[in-house]
Amino acid sequence: MTNASFALQSAVFAALSADETMQSLLGVPPRLYDAVPPDPVFPYAVLGDGRETNAGTATEEGSEHILTLTAWSQNGGHAESKSIADAIRFRLNNATLSLDCHARVDL
Repeated sequence: MTNASFALQSAVFAALSADETMQSLLGVPPRLYDAVPPDPVFPYAVLGDGRETNAGTATEEGSEHILTLTAWSQNGGHAESKSIADAIRFRLNNATLSLDCHARVDL
């Protein structure tokens, strides 16, 4: 069985990578990393560290996941990185994510 945290990260990566807005902002394929390469091309986004806590009940297993995504830009100010963050938020808001061997309850 796939780790739930990795299944979530993989599903988020797949959803963002397939999104045309993300491609227009971050290139094709989108520069979306979990490990930033040396000398990356800007702008890019990072699937950062996650945190998982037990959210199970007496009868059901479950966990709550917090995943940090960060947008990076070399343009002056915050406009570009905030545009990327807004696009990420818009794409993931109520997204249908397919998690290998796991079920998503809310996002």
